[in-house]
Amino acid sequence: MKVLLMPALTVRNKISGVILSLFLTTYAHAGIMPSSTVVMIPDGEKEGAIDIKNTGNDSILLYSKIVKLSDDDLGGGTLYTSPPTIVVGPGDTQTVRLIFKSNRALDREHLARVVFSGLPPRKNDKSPRVQFAIAQDLPVVVGVLPSIMEKDLWTMIDYRFKGNQVCLHNPTRKVFRFNNTMKLSNPVENIVFQNTYLLPDSEICTKARGKLSPSTSLHFTTVSSFNLKISDHEITLKN
Repeated sequence: MKVLLMPALTVRNKISGVILSLFLTTYAHAGIMPSSTVVMIPDGEKEGAIDIKNTGNDSILLYSKIVKLSDDDLGGGTLYTSPPTIVVGPGDTQTVRLIFKSNRALDREHLARVVFSGLPPRKNDKSPRVQFAIAQDLPVVVGVLPSIMEKDLWTMIDYRFKGNQVCLHNPTRKVFRFNNTMKLSNPVENIVFQNTYLLPDSEICTKARGKLSPSTSLHFTTVSSFNLKISDHEITLKN
C-alpha cells in the first residue's frame, strides 16, 4: 500500500514556505483509511469491494480510479470502480465496488492497482492556498485462485542466478507478491527488483554486484493475498 500526497489545485499566488507548512499541518489530520491493503476479486466472480473511511474532521470528495499495469492487460477484460466519485462525511465510511467485465473466462490471476484520493471541498474564499489530496494506492488481484495454498506459493517459484543476475520465475497461475528488496549472502549485499510482484508465467531479473555461486543464499519477504501475512524465507540459488 502506498500513501501519496498530491497537489489538487493550482497555486494562484506565491505562498511563503511558512504559510504552506501551516497549511500542510492543518490537512495532516485529514485522511482516508481503507479496510484492507489489497482488493481481491475471486475467480468466477464479477466484483470485489472495499470500505474507505474518512478519518478527518471535514467532508471529502472521494475519487477512485483503476491503474492498469503495463505488463498485464487483465486478460482483455475491463476493471472499473463504482461509484468513481462521492462525498464522504467526517467519520463516515463509503463502500466502493470494483467491477470486472470480460467476455472470456480467466485462466490465471491478474494484477492492477486502484487509487483512492480524498480532496477537501474547496472553500469559497479568495485566499491563495494549495489543496492537497491524501491518496491510497492499493493492489487489485483479479481472478483469485484459492486452489493453491497461499503459504506454499513461494516454494513454487524458481530462484536462479544467470551470470551476475538473480532471476525469479513464476510457473504458477497465481500472482506472487514480495518485498522487492532482498538480501544475498556470499556475497553479502542487498539487491532490488524493479517490481514487487511476479505475474503468472513470467520472469524478473536484477543484477548483483558480487560474484554469484551455487552457495549463494537469498533472503526475502513474501506477502500473502488471503490473510495479508508477511513471511520471511531463505533459499539457495540454483544455476
